[in-house]
Amino acid sequence: MPDAASKSILVIGMSHIEAVKAAVINSSQADFEFMRISISKGKKKKQECHPAFDVETGKIVSDRLQTPEPDVVVLCLSGAEHNQLAMFEHPDRFMLVPENGTVQADMEDRQLLPSGLFKDIVKTRRSSVRALINEVVASFPTSQLMVMLPPPPLENGVKLRDLKDATPGMAAVWEYGVASDETRMAAYAISTSVITEEAHDIGATVIEPDAAALTSKGLLREDFCENATHGNAEYGGLMLRKILDAGNLR
Repeated sequence: MPDAASKSILVIGMSHIEAVKAAVINSSQADFEFMRISISKGKKKKQECHPAFDVETGKIVSDRLQTPEPDVVVLCLSGAEHNQLAMFEHPDRFMLVPENGTVQADMEDRQLLPSGLFKDIVKTRRSSVRALINEVVASFPTSQLMVMLPPPPLENGVKLRDLKDATPGMAAVWEYGVASDETRMAAYAISTSVITEEAHDIGATVIEPDAAALTSKGLLREDFCENATHGNAEYGGLMLRKILDAGNLR
């Protein structure tokens, strides 16, 4: 095996890899390459994706990479399910019922959604992601695998409220307001449990969000966000260090 300074690291994913990419720009600790991919097809998506990824077939053409056989492959595929499903309140307000079945007194007027059902919904939404995971495993059989979890929901502060004015096309969802911290964190915990299971299935190391970027409730702090759903370069720097540490690369 090459020494730590010469190991190549390929980061594959969608929008959440951009934070780490921003942090790597001035880093010389390891040889990084970033491969943006997509589960959607079309000309626009093809332009966004790395040349080594065939949008139409979902296949990886590894000889189009700088290093066709990277030492480490880091995956961050999708990860938006918790925000898509539970960032905002719904017309029929709901709460996720934890496995122990405990319901807070002030939540009794809500529709109860069992956590197991929510987990099944997340798994269904990630069905196309699993095909990409299988493609990565087949394409890089000798690489050390890591799976980077997406950042948690953003704390409900000024930056999240400012999003309302910045997204006039989303007026309908804003009508009911941002979901409670408890609902958003419950949705995140369930969604990331699915991603963690996917990681364990392929023998990958799970890279969790750095506690330094989180509030006491586990939410993403405003100073570590790029927007309402993504981390910024500072957040990416924390995750970069966790990747390097997990692979003994520094």
